[in-house]
Amino acid sequence: MSELPELTKAEYKILNVMWGEGEFSIREVHETLDSDWALSTTKTNIERMHRKGLLHRRNLHGMNVYRPAITRPVGLARWVRFFADHVLGMDTRAVVSMFGKSENISDEELAELEKLSARLKDED
Repeated sequence: MSELPELTKAEYKILNVMWGEGEFSIREVHETLDSDWALSTTKTNIERMHRKGLLHRRNLHGMNVYRPAITRPVGLARWVRFFADHVLGMDTRAVVSMFGKSENISDEELAELEKLSARLKDED
């Protein structure tokens, strides 16, 4: 898997539920999601994400549990780049700096996002 994956909206929604601590069953993710998906849709997405290398899976007492295989900054990097380039028409660094005001992203995550965004800029 590429270090900076292109996430679909559904993949991002699932990862956003899971970033943090712990492991989650499919049902736990499904019940936390703010969507009208059927449980089978959540299961399909999670299984697909596992195959793509976005999630780690292990068996815990006969039930599969999942945890993210990528960090929040890795998941956000391409979204931030797309938003900066195609929505705001701004430099990616300016958009990344907006995250500094968020309580949802730590200083360490912000530093990682800045590095990843710079790497994307260098790939142009």
